[in-house]
Amino acid sequence: MMRIPHWRFLLLLLLFFLGGFAASVPPLWSVLEKRWIRPATDVDRSSFPILVRDQEAVFAAAILNQVPSDSVAVTSGFDETAINKDLNTQIENKGDFKFFRVLERTSDVTRVTLIFPTTADARIQGWYDIRGGEIIPRKIMSYGPGFAFVVIPPSVLCGVAMAGVFAIFARPKKIRIGARKT
Repeated sequence: MMRIPHWRFLLLLLLFFLGGFAASVPPLWSVLEKRWIRPATDVDRSSFPILVRDQEAVFAAAILNQVPSDSVAVTSGFDETAINKDLNTQIENKGDFKFFRVLERTSDVTRVTLIFPTTADARIQGWYDIRGGEIIPRKIMSYGPGFAFVVIPPSVLCGVAMAGVFAIFARPKKIRIGARKT
């Protein structure tokens, strides 16, 4: 067992808590996000994202039941690089985030996923099949900024666990009152 001064112990305890908390957020977010995916229903058609192309051949995301009149749903000819470039430009994102991906192609069906591009702290992602030019919604995931409150409690527990493990192996030095220095 290691003994360290009390003030260093408290500082290190805080650092271990923050390290455990911060390191756990991304993997916990990913795991909890996957649990948020559910089968799409008819009710979801009012918020289900699909890929569209306007008259200038610019790709964008739209809602299944609200396709703009000057756009058409894209059901073939997927150039993922061009599509993702247009979707990133739509929200003025300079990065190369993959909002759209083709998951599988067979002779009769194409499976794709689309994340509705937004700068807000929300996410709507849809997985759908394209069969014979028809879009068939399969799965959907949507959450708002409140999703962080689902991730924070288990992350806090990870931080507490990390600080607890540190506290078990490192104890502050005992301060003796009235001891003489020699």
